[in-house]
Amino acid sequence: MKPPAVSPKRLPTQSSTTSKNPEVVAFIAAILRQMDHAADLVAAFFGALGLTRDDGEPNICLPPQFLLELGALLQFREWQDAGVVQWSHPDGLTIDDLISQAINRLQHGPRAFAGRQHGTEAMVSLLRTWHVTCSPVAREHLDCDIAVEWDGDGDIEQIIEALADFAWRHRDRAHGKETVR
Repeated sequence: MKPPAVSPKRLPTQSSTTSKNPEVVAFIAAILRQMDHAADLVAAFFGALGLTRDDGEPNICLPPQFLLELGALLQFREWQDAGVVQWSHPDGLTIDDLISQAINRLQHGPRAFAGRQHGTEAMVSLLRTWHVTCSPVAREHLDCDIAVEWDGDGDIEQIIEALADFAWRHRDRAHGKETVR
């Protein structure tokens, strides 16, 4: 069944959308940036396995649900390694276990992914975690790079020390187009 066609006349104009809901636009833009990063992680994963052509493009065709799931799991692994999130799975599985399960499903061919939403579910879980944990629009709304919700129970000095350590470990990952004020 085809989705209904949307005529350009029915689409809201950019100015009416952004003027009424700038938070929605900022949130959607942040989601798109996150999805782009997940795609980069998948490309790097295939590159590390030697599954890309000379131009960096994958030389294999894989089911979209597999790619979504792999992107979400690789992002979770990156966050866990950086100390951004603590991973826990109800069955005690690690992120690498789940990556292995996704890869093992590929052995059954693309039909193993037909009618299943493993990738969509993994990406929704990733975006939920990201929205709650990573303060995706801190820069736009709070005029800062990192926002921390502190309830006063923890030692603020330890929090600052952890943030400084995190920033130092990832200093080489700064975005080249940023402007320092």
